[in-house]
Amino acid sequence: MKEAATSDESANKKVLFLGLDNAGKSTLLFQLKDKSFRETVPTVGLNVEEITYRGLSLTLWDVSGQASRLWKHYFDKINAIIFVVDSSDRERMPRAQEELHRVIQDEELSLAPVLVFANKQDVAGAMSEQEVYEALRLHDVNETRLKDVCFQRCSARDGDGVWEGIAKLGDVITGQGKQKGGQANTQVQANVVK
Repeated sequence: MKEAATSDESANKKVLFLGLDNAGKSTLLFQLKDKSFRETVPTVGLNVEEITYRGLSLTLWDVSGQASRLWKHYFDKINAIIFVVDSSDRERMPRAQEELHRVIQDEELSLAPVLVFANKQDVAGAMSEQEVYEALRLHDVNETRLKDVCFQRCSARDGDGVWEGIAKLGDVITGQGKQKGGQANTQVQANVVK
């Protein structure tokens, strides 16, 4: 069995970008790297970029959403997952929910925190943050695992919400986002229900 990387193994954290094709993973990756919008084409294989945020060095692995059956090959020694959802793609939301739950429940990733980005909030007709949260059935995630799940609305195109999500993920990676006594991290639902 492959081993998940622990948060103190090294200063560099390996973060896997997952989500269905056309969710905006590459656009988000380049927004994080360059702090600007860049037109992208569908990823074939993967894109890898490095960023530093609040002293945390992150190597971001953007894996093609067209071949989700191959994602498992990238799970070795992952420190975190960023799962990107297209909030404007109502038709494929059930498939996104299935893939997200598969990732959250995977034993190889049980130590890796997950940031769910509800992307494309700037698109007319996009599902609201609350609708995306409910459609992804995050309330069904077991409480032990939910403490390591963050949820953030965003627009990779204009950068809205992107750094707030990275801050939440960084807090969970460094242990600052976990509550005492192993209680569920309520930031997921609290951010949506406000």
